[in-house]
Amino acid sequence: MRIPTPPGWLGVGLIVIASMSAGQAPRAAADAAHGGQGSEGAGSIEQTKRGEATYLDECARCHSETLGGTEFGPALVGHEFVRNWAGKNIGDMFARVRDTMPIDSPGRLTAQQSVDVIAFILHENKFNIGDEPLAADAAALKRTIINALPGR
Repeated sequence: MRIPTPPGWLGVGLIVIASMSAGQAPRAAADAAHGGQGSEGAGSIEQTKRGEATYLDECARCHSETLGGTEFGPALVGHEFVRNWAGKNIGDMFARVRDTMPIDSPGRLTAQQSVDVIAFILHENKFNIGDEPLAADAAALKRTIINALPGR
């Protein structure tokens, strides 16, 4: 079954989160294709708003206010993001942000700030927003895989 690409996605491909519980196969979040809101997702609206504020304070100077990247940090939206993170889990992204960012003061962000920034980045990449925030728990986040599906 082909999942339609959301309007304005620039042909990069649709990013879908697949959550894996013990004994369950990955679940493609079909709601994400339509921008729907469901109970499962990449954080909550409130969390993405906190993440945006932290991102602008701590991350934008290297990755730009639009998440488009600069000479000091890669783009966190679009094709480059998909290429870098497809097939990996959100726990790996969480560990990278928590342990290595910001570059001038690694580890300065709290675990909560780190996961809030991730929720904001995922939101900006058209991930489905759910009812519950992402937990600042690396083990739990490792069960959520980032999948890139062909949007054609």
